Amino acid sequence: MCSRPTLRQTAAASLISALILVVLPLSSASAGSAGSRGAEFLGVAAGPRAAAMGEAQTAAVDGPYSAFWNPAGLGGLRYPEAAFAYARLAEGVDPQHAAYAHPVGVRKGLAASFTRLAIGPFDSYDANGARRGSVDSEDLAISAAYGQRIFLTDASLPEISAGFVGSYISERLHRTQSQTVSCGAGLLVSGLERTGADWAEGLRLGLAARNIGPGMKFDAERAGLPATVSLGLAWERKPWGDPATLALDYQARLDDSHYVGAGLEYVIRRVLAVRAGTLVGKNDGPDLRLGVGFSMKRLMVEYAWTGLNTVGDFHQMGLRYRFGGTVDVREKTSDDFIDQGKRYLRQNRIYEAAVEFNHALETDPGNRQALELLKQATEERPVRPAASATQAPAQTPSVPGGQP
Repeated sequence: MCSRPTLRQTAAASLISALILVVLPLSSASAGSAGSRGAEFLGVAAGPRAAAMGEAQTAAVDGPYSAFWNPAGLGGLRYPEAAFAYARLAEGVDPQHAAYAHPVGVRKGLAASFTRLAIGPFDSYDANGARRGSVDSEDLAISAAYGQRIFLTDASLPEISAGFVGSYISERLHRTQSQTVSCGAGLLVSGLERTGADWAEGLRLGLAARNIGPGMKFDAERAGLPATVSLGLAWERKPWGDPATLALDYQARLDDSHYVGAGLEYVIRRVLAVRAGTLVGKNDGPDLRLGVGFSMKRLMVEYAWTGLNTVGDFHQMGLRYRFGGTVDVREKTSDDFIDQGKRYLRQNRIYEAAVEFNHALETDPGNRQALELLKQATEERPVRPAASATQAPAQTPSVPGGQP
């Protein structure tokens, strides 16, 4: 006989289902029949990390690139950050992407991004094959995005972040130009272990709809946008003490194209990130992708290489700069503070452990594990480190809400 679901499980399932239903209906709003598509430059992966990890970013994205992949990622933004990426597709075809993200409150963020692809000039010919001079083209997309974490009163429910993005898109082919607008939305679900599923620790789920809009109109014909709905997961573990992230994405375009992306990232001492991935369905068979990221204080330098089967090699370089904080390849999370606090507890360094658990609660105010460990540490009557005559006495960490 099947057991009845608990109130906690029912509430979590209902909340996640309701949020998913907010995003999915957006996919039906895109105009244009299957066939020719406009603004195909929006299909170029934004950021070397995304390119190297098989474009599996729906659940793994963070920082300024959230405006492109999933605006819900802005809910985890802690510092202002700028990013720039330059790709080399073929001779004279060099897309660029720039973005800036800024936190506007606790777990809230705004971002603006700019994507450009210019081609030419190149020769043009008439129907008889006679040369008729040269033409050039330029594609632009300017986007604004907002994302935030939705704070839930029940600490046993998963963490939910939601975001929205709006874009202005322009395409010009010589003297012919078309303009339109599009929108998108996204969700991120994390903290699934709070529901009692210990195996889900470090797991994030993502859902995003991108490039939903009326399409591009050239003369009397209208070409639909590359509207895409993607579902992804990212699972972070620490097999050798450093974080490793596995990311998987399923992307469905409304022109009946389907892609599956997979990527792996391993971060060494928060300085060097090694990445690999593949994307199946976008080219003739799977491709191989490799990349690295290197952090130097506030600056991060990234590179990605893609070996395409029919088009050739694809190179992408990128820079990320953080204002107000040292760049880590991976942001320090509440779990990092908790792990360090546990190590201090095992060493009977009660005061230092309490400080780490307090930092974890500052990063994640709803973290039940950090709260319980902090209470445990304070019950051990922590002894403050000895202070010199010239030093002010250290403050005893406190539980948020005013409890000692």
